[in-house]
Amino acid sequence: MAASESSTSDVREASLPGEVCAVLCGYVGSRYHGLQKHDKGPPTIEQELESALIKCGALVYESGITQNEFGLKNGDLSKVKWTHASRTDKGVHAVGQCIALSMQLNFAGKTWEEQQANIKSDIVVYGIKKVPKGFYDDRRLDPSLGLGITRFDARRDATGRIYEYQTFRISDEEIAKIAAVLRIYEGTHDFHNFTADKCSDEGPTETQRVVSRFVPGQKRVNAEGVEYLGLEVEGDSFIYHQIRKMVGLAIFALRYKRDDERVQFVHDIVHDQSRHYVPLAPSLGLMLDRVLFRKENKTHGGFTVLLDLEDFSREMTEFKRQRIYPEIDEKEKREQNVSSEKLVQVLPFPSLPFPSLPFPYLPLPYFTLLYLTFPSLFFP
Repeated sequence: MAASESSTSDVREASLPGEVCAVLCGYVGSRYHGLQKHDKGPPTIEQELESALIKCGALVYESGITQNEFGLKNGDLSKVKWTHASRTDKGVHAVGQCIALSMQLNFAGKTWEEQQANIKSDIVVYGIKKVPKGFYDDRRLDPSLGLGITRFDARRDATGRIYEYQTFRISDEEIAKIAAVLRIYEGTHDFHNFTADKCSDEGPTETQRVVSRFVPGQKRVNAEGVEYLGLEVEGDSFIYHQIRKMVGLAIFALRYKRDDERVQFVHDIVHDQSRHYVPLAPSLGLMLDRVLFRKENKTHGGFTVLLDLEDFSREMTEFKRQRIYPEIDEKEKREQNVSSEKLVQVLPFPSLPFPSLPFPYLPLPYFTLLYLTFPSLFFP
């Protein structure tokens, strides 16, 4: 189709009423520069998904559609109220991600399953759901949409996120030990030591988070006999690098601290308001497993599900087992950075209290050189 014809089609279809929908999808993140759309650099998951929705007629813009060097068609996401439930970084996978936007439910006379060919195999759309009107009860109003009118925002309205981290094979005895460490993270804490340096100076309002559950999950053995352990963490939301740093510190404590000091060591860092260096675990083993949309039933107890995505539970489990786990296995085989022996090589440094140092803000390479050459400077 010529460019002029495509533009005319976009304008004509834009007059169709859009529905507020939730798109449930999963993806293998290895070959993408994270989830969130950006103007420059390698493609992101949002760019790929948006382009596929445009091409199949589900997403329309009145104007402003461009095509980048990768052949992806993109527009202004704010015009279709596009939001995502949980932002994932470069290399991080997702089993159950939720994207909210205003789109056409009936497009080109085809079902969504017939349109899946428009998306690369690293991304799967399990289904699209119209957001029920009852979802808007007790939700924050959006003044831009008029008095008394609300809209669904996947990031704001998600009440919980569950992540899984696939890590090293350990013994049953060590599982009990790491479980004790992971419990330290549960509750409400200021995680300023568990984010990137550029974010660690933010106030407690920005770095305080609630971790409702952090436990060892299921073991799995891949086709080559390599054993992995899943670590499952659930919380309202997480800050940049928080999960990878919590895992990094837990692994460091398991490998380098004695049984009688391990839990207290991690406890002190979690509750200390001074700055510490906390090791960062690789992104390879991390995946977003589920996004939760529910609210507490204060009268009868339990929770009311606001948006039920478990209809696609079987498909999500299948995608995890057939696409994400094999991707982790293959990349781990090439790079050897998730197994226990190799992982501690990329996490070689203990937690270092920055305020006690005479040179607290040296770049990490110089910081590392000083630590290796003059350890007494760090531990007088």
